[in-house]
Amino acid sequence: MNKIFFIALAGFFISVNVNAQVSERQLNNGSIYSYLGIGSPSDISSPFAASMGIQGVAIHDSRLNNLANPAIWSNSYFTNVSGGFSLRAYEATNNMGSQTNALLQPSHFQGVLPIDRERIGVSLSLSPITESRYQTEIMKVIPGNQNNSGEDLSYSVQSVGTGGLNRLELGFGIQLIEGISFGYAPSLIFGVLENSTSYEFDDSDYSNINFSEINSNYGFGNRFGLYLNRRSLLSSNDRASLGITFNLPVNLVSESTVESDINQRRIEIIPSNEYGDQDVRIPMEGAVGLSYQFNQQWLISTDVLYQNWSDYKGRNAEQFIDRMKVGIGTNYNAARRSIPGGFFTRFNYRIGASYDSGNLEINNNNIQTYMITAGLGIPSRRTGSSIDINFDLGMRGTEANELIAERIYGIRVSFNLSELMFLQRRLD
Repeated sequence: MNKIFFIALAGFFISVNVNAQVSERQLNNGSIYSYLGIGSPSDISSPFAASMGIQGVAIHDSRLNNLANPAIWSNSYFTNVSGGFSLRAYEATNNMGSQTNALLQPSHFQGVLPIDRERIGVSLSLSPITESRYQTEIMKVIPGNQNNSGEDLSYSVQSVGTGGLNRLELGFGIQLIEGISFGYAPSLIFGVLENSTSYEFDDSDYSNINFSEINSNYGFGNRFGLYLNRRSLLSSNDRASLGITFNLPVNLVSESTVESDINQRRIEIIPSNEYGDQDVRIPMEGAVGLSYQFNQQWLISTDVLYQNWSDYKGRNAEQFIDRMKVGIGTNYNAARRSIPGGFFTRFNYRIGASYDSGNLEINNNNIQTYMITAGLGIPSRRTGSSIDINFDLGMRGTEANELIAERIYGIRVSFNLSELMFLQRRLD
């Protein structure tokens, strides 16, 4: 019953925010900058750490899943299952006006099982790598002396992008010696990106034109992690941790086709064997994090992410640059106070901030992102399960040089089921 309650409560928060903020028709568009290449990168971040503005490569909690660092799976004691959904609104503005889009989607799924408690653990997860969700419309005019009609011909060009890349990952973490753990996680990278373009003419004598380029991608990735922690560094109750992760570059096979809607039928105009395959390379990625837990209540953590996007190979490769993201945040666990309190002492409180240099350079401008995050962890009073609610507020891009500035509002709801399983109980 307790599990059902937490899943139902997660669904309640999601449905309330969807119905209150956006209509069903709007729930399909994200950042306008996701139209380039294989979409905007989605960082590997643990739900509880995301509300601190970080990935969480140096944070361990036996009751919470950590997706960011494979080495931390070695410290698993409970069997954990986590998942969730996110809703983000993008208010885009430029010198022509403004538009608001919203995107609702699953955030991740992960299950961690201890094989040898606090020594060897395995993880199975499904999480996004990139997302491409956008819609644009441009009005154009063909002068009369160029269309053989003698009158100006107005038409609109609409572009719609959907899809992204995902990671299906199975890995393990093992404690080498006390305080030092190593992790490795191979993965299948896959996904479909569709870019649709339509030309609609004001004059009924001209037929509308539409076509879609569909890219199917697959490849294999490798991720490594290292986790070092030491207790009683400066006091008897503290713990300091260092986390390091490294992702090897991924070479994808990308098969493309071109299709069109003709006479209410979907027709393949150019099949994949004629369009030709394309080699796509996702670049190397590395992250390092530090955390310090003062006592059972207070923790502070920071991490740095680096991605070598200048080594990216694929569409629009000339506009990609190396990316660095820096975040810092803190967590206060009020439930671990030694002195009993009231209602507000039952939760985890988290807050943080991050700076993202971005992986795009457009019109001599880096598309940077500044983000403030906050979150609330709601633990179960009877088990180790919990619900995490995260809030984001940020700015991306600029209106300079005919670009677009985005204000970002986000909420993510994640559930975490934590149980002590496969334990043989004995009765005296």
